[in-house]
Amino acid sequence: MRRPFRYGRCLSRIPPVAVLLAAALISGCAGGGRRSGSAQEPLAGTRMEQAERHAEDARRQFALSEFGKVLDQVGTLLDYYPEYPGNDEALGLAVASAQRLGNQEKALSLARELRDLYPGSGDLEPTLDRAARFALAARDTLSAVSFLQLSPAAVATAGGSGRGELLRYLEEKAPGDGGPAAPAVGGPEGEDSAGRPLGLADSRRIGLLAPLTGRYAVLGNAFYEAARLALGHVDRDLGRKFILKVADTGGDPVQGALAARKLCAEDKCLALVGALTSGPTVSAALVADHLGVPFVSPTATNERIWELGPGVFQPNLTGDHEIRLLSTLVVDVLLKRRFAILAPESPEGRRQADLFAQEVSSRGAEVVAQEFFPPQVTDFRAEILDLKQHRPEVVFVPASADQMVLVGPQLDFYQLGALVLGPGSWNDSRLIERTSGTLERAVFPDDLAFFPASWTADFQEDWDADNFPGEAEAVALWAYQAVRNLLETIVEDGITGRAALIESLGRKFSGSQDPESGFDLMAAKIRVVEDGVIKPFPAGRFAAGLAAAAPADSLGSAGTDSLAGIAGPGDR
Repeated sequence: MRRPFRYGRCLSRIPPVAVLLAAALISGCAGGGRRSGSAQEPLAGTRMEQAERHAEDARRQFALSEFGKVLDQVGTLLDYYPEYPGNDEALGLAVASAQRLGNQEKALSLARELRDLYPGSGDLEPTLDRAARFALAARDTLSAVSFLQLSPAAVATAGGSGRGELLRYLEEKAPGDGGPAAPAVGGPEGEDSAGRPLGLADSRRIGLLAPLTGRYAVLGNAFYEAARLALGHVDRDLGRKFILKVADTGGDPVQGALAARKLCAEDKCLALVGALTSGPTVSAALVADHLGVPFVSPTATNERIWELGPGVFQPNLTGDHEIRLLSTLVVDVLLKRRFAILAPESPEGRRQADLFAQEVSSRGAEVVAQEFFPPQVTDFRAEILDLKQHRPEVVFVPASADQMVLVGPQLDFYQLGALVLGPGSWNDSRLIERTSGTLERAVFPDDLAFFPASWTADFQEDWDADNFPGEAEAVALWAYQAVRNLLETIVEDGITGRAALIESLGRKFSGSQDPESGFDLMAAKIRVVEDGVIKPFPAGRFAAGLAAAAPADSLGSAGTDSLAGIAGPGDR
């Protein structure tokens, strides 16, 4: 499947081969035939040979300091030859070229793409390290930290993920590359970047960061509308009016950091919520935490954002955290040992399957079979029957709710006889209704576990779904819950200052992102389908079973256990 074009990559929107054919045709019509030579070479050879020529051209142009041409060549490689194995190296050249052209925004965008597309590449860490050094030498500390935030190795080596630790790490590694400028995101707590006192926060003002323009504008505007809806409901229910100060991140980390600084220092916001995607969320959270302003991230998928500082909160369960949560539950609590995986054949499906296999294996369990299905298929008979031969106790299905409408009934029809685990997107009563009872006893996380169920009902009653695509509703619901929770915490706890708010939110979300934080807290985030209804996981039954040294199949150890109907490996 062809990758979408990206603005600024290629000077032309026409495939390179088509360009050359058209040029040859025009030249022939004019009577001046083009002589054979290097201009026609891309037409010859296999796709890999053509791709290698583009890569070689990019390397040569980089050596000649033709950095704009490097970006064009790399754009061609990524758009037309996505299977070329050297694209990670090419992206590294593109990052360096963008920096040398003075375009840190594009360099950061390309670096994120390198991280997302080739997380295991040997070029990833060196590219990010060089980019961070270059930014630091240019006295752009904000960009330097942004590059290092993309680097797991740099964060780990620095011993933390805060801005100060990363800058010290970078200065130690590259003392000769130029020292950092004065902090770009603020001075000591309570001062702005120029050392002026920030003053008292306005307890009525909440700052919202979202991409109101750019690639994620539709989701960003849904995020904003959901926040406004939460303000209206708090005013209605608690009689308290708040002021929402909004800033557009454009989906960019630098713009996000600058917007956060303005909301904190100029607009005097009591707290910030945002910024939809992980990149601008990380940069904005670092700014807010440095200034002592509480920051709530309800939608970013990077599961370590809450580690950025004591004032940074992440109430949503990320996809990776959900998988770790489920693996901890089924292996350490339910004492299951034989697992199967049925996942979509896609990069994300493969990644989730690999992570689940790694997590359960690290706990001493075994993945006995894996099957992958094309996302568009409707018949899963072959895959399910193959899994059944291996007699798993549990099957993990990281499929969407729409896919489970088809998969669920077939799991039931072919009697796989295993406990079914899935992602938090299954936590929707509409899915349970559409599958007609075939997901009975399915287990999945609840990414809204820390919020009252009535809030979801309030949201669904007043949310105008006609104004946004379906995928925006989940983002909007997360934003609504987080903003409403923030506002009600301020009202109920009588909060007037930022430090007090950080303390209150800390009590609410303490340990919320740690799968090892205790059985009760872990179980509170899990849901199970019983009698066609989504219910809290029956934690009390298993806590008692563990204390009494329950047998291996703890699901079958108690007669009152509603999950006991799941067949054991000897019942199939």
